[in-house]
Amino acid sequence: PPQTKTAKSSQPPLDPETKLKFDMIHRVQELIRTKKFVVAIAVVEGLRERYPQAPEVVHWQAIAYYRMGSELLIQKKYREAEIYLRKTLETDPKNRELCFEAQHELERAQQGV
Repeated sequence: PPQTKTAKSSQPPLDPETKLKFDMIHRVQELIRTKKFVVAIAVVEGLRERYPQAPEVVHWQAIAYYRMGSELLIQKKYREAEIYLRKTLETDPKNRELCFEAQHELERAQQGV
């Protein structure tokens, strides 16, 4: 018989704190997807205060900064873009792919292109 979602129920339920964290990360992802970057950043910065060492929070904070910086670059708001792209690099320096992309966009912002 085809497997249903019952396989998931074999895992213990998440504790409320962990569930909250993942629910909020999901919200951040949705806000980024709908280009509501300012709200996404506010939510993820609040999450980071609550979970300063959580790698998934750090990851999504850096992505939110990167997407905001990229959007500002498209709008030719170079100085603002530069701020968010630098925050990307500072937030998750171990994410090599994201840092490579952010560095590339940062160079574009600095050249005003």
